[in-house]
Amino acid sequence: MQNYLELIKKHTNLFLAFLIVLITVVLSLLLFKDTRVPVDVQTPIITQTPTIPDSKGSLTLLKTIPEEEKNNTGERYKPIGFVFSEVIKLDTAKVQISPEIKFNLKAYKETPNILWIEPVKAWTPRTRYTVTVSETLEATNGLKLTKPITFRFTNIPLDFIENPPF
Repeated sequence: MQNYLELIKKHTNLFLAFLIVLITVVLSLLLFKDTRVPVDVQTPIITQTPTIPDSKGSLTLLKTIPEEEKNNTGERYKPIGFVFSEVIKLDTAKVQISPEIKFNLKAYKETPNILWIEPVKAWTPRTRYTVTVSETLEATNGLKLTKPITFRFTNIPLDFIENPPF
């Protein structure tokens, strides 16, 4: 312990400079978080407008995740969600994605009315995807979609937005 104290006394200016730099870095990280919002390159398109369930009692799309005005940006493994008016039967879901990518379909206990599409591998950067949910999707109460749902989005990773190749 005494050796450390002698070392500090001998190099006080160096020790103080190191301490000031360390405190400055820590404060900078805490106070100046990156608050930039990624720029959307293209707005996703939903061909079936979200609606309130109609009088015929069909299963309807309420919204998508990401929502219409947002892209799947920043996270290459981020799932796509379709929020429906009723609890869905996962085994009736048929989904096509173009360009082709391996994915898993999920519906969780906490959110049984959301069909989640989770990519097995990362979404390809700077790629426009078209996701189609077939009208075979059925709710646990027997309601079905009246037509397929098509959703388009472009995967734009944050590193591409922050450091474009041009």
